Amino acid sequence: MRRPATGFSPRRSGNRRLAAGLALAGELWLRLERPESRGQALLRAARGADRAAYDLTALVREGNLAVMDWIDDLGVEILGELVETGRSALLEALLEDYLEPA
Repeated sequence: MRRPATGFSPRRSGNRRLAAGLALAGELWLRLERPESRGQALLRAARGADRAAYDLTALVREGNLAVMDWIDDLGVEILGELVETGRSALLEALLEDYLEPA
């Protein structure tokens, strides 16, 4: 479910959109019963992205996102793809695996 629109600034709205992508990836990861530590790391990154005071899009483009202590390499990869293309190959693969008929 999409998060509701708010009166946030464009920077904060962008961070919220990126956080939603990380949260979806984390939720799908856990529902697919993949290693729990990685799924929890994605959810932690989603919370960090939602609370971030910095412009995450700018941090990704400048290559400085990895210095944030709340995100791991998988989260950096997902955010990088979301910022650059608006899509994430991993997120799409997780969604496909989840929706695949048993």
